[in-house]
Amino acid sequence: MTPPSPFGLIAALRERGHSVTLDGPGFIIDPAPPADLETAVAMLQTGIRACITGRPWLGLSSDTGHAEAIDVHRAAPSWCSLLAVEGDKQWDRIHPRHDELFRHAEHPKRYRRATAEAWK
Repeated sequence: MTPPSPFGLIAALRERGHSVTLDGPGFIIDPAPPADLETAVAMLQTGIRACITGRPWLGLSSDTGHAEAIDVHRAAPSWCSLLAVEGDKQWDRIHPRHDELFRHAEHPKRYRRATAEAWK
């Protein structure tokens, strides 16, 4: 499975007849997301909000402290352990069990997050 991007996830929802609309600081998916996309929607909700608000999506490594804007058209990099939308008051921690939602690319500083297997 190719890891989903927030932009691609919204497109997949819309192709299946779901609307994705802004609702205050969050968003509404109507009707509720299908079972096969529920985990991706829950884990990538910050990226979905970044897409529909037009604000930058941010990733942070809790191991190195490295943070940068990340592309909503690509899956989150594997070094991200926290995600947010610019202006959020807090970061969302990403559980390593959902490793399939991330692309495995080298961190700019040659850092690579441990795989989900290492956390079991």
